[in-house]
Amino acid sequence: MKQNSEEKFQNIILKRYSDKRFVKEYSKNVLSGLKDYEKKIVDKFLKKRKKILAIGCGCGREVFALSKKGYDVFGIDISKEMIKKAKEISEKSNIKAKLKAGDVSKMDFGKEEYDAVILFNCIINQIPSHKKRKKVIKNIHKSLKKRGLIIIVSNNFYYPGKNLSYYFEHLKDLIKKVVGKRKESVYDKIYEAEGKQVYVNLPTPKMLKRLLQNFEILYFSSNEKIKGDKLNKSPFFDELLILVGKKN
Repeated sequence: MKQNSEEKFQNIILKRYSDKRFVKEYSKNVLSGLKDYEKKIVDKFLKKRKKILAIGCGCGREVFALSKKGYDVFGIDISKEMIKKAKEISEKSNIKAKLKAGDVSKMDFGKEEYDAVILFNCIINQIPSHKKRKKVIKNIHKSLKKRGLIIIVSNNFYYPGKNLSYYFEHLKDLIKKVVGKRKESVYDKIYEAEGKQVYVNLPTPKMLKRLLQNFEILYFSSNEKIKGDKLNKSPFFDELLILVGKKN
């Protein structure tokens, strides 16, 4: 039976993140803590929010960092190998952490359980279809307490890359789409890294905001702008977008 695009992308994701050699390499810096812009996010929005759901936690980097800060964190990842490694590190490092493998589009996180749900590491870009992304956001909305927060860090379709290289790639994909040589959306990309295929969805800022249409958008910035909170300057062309939404 011929695969549809979602199945194709899902298999690429699972193959990469379930590879034991990749997981071993990926886990080397798992105790390095939060990135600078993530620290800004946490300090700005999570000070008074203690129960956190971390979606796409990988080997546990943000889970461990937040646990050390006193947060009650539950980490989910689709890769069983990633979660297995995260549990090993948790035990060896004596870091308290709740971790589970599973597909977040199919999981029930309960009703009004969490103060905040975070999708760091561009996890939203690893969910392989618009339908599935909408389902994940719906599950998150249900799981959040009233006025709970969703925080998304995402790749940006409008990021030009070095010497506008990404724009040239987008143009090539658009031409292929127009002439019928490309079935997938121009926002869905597959490329090679270390001999393996990698899938990523690259949304525009408008697409991300539309995904959070049932939330009040509190904050729209980027990994660059958040450094100085320069909200008067457009983050539209920065590499990583940051959106914070509040459940009403």
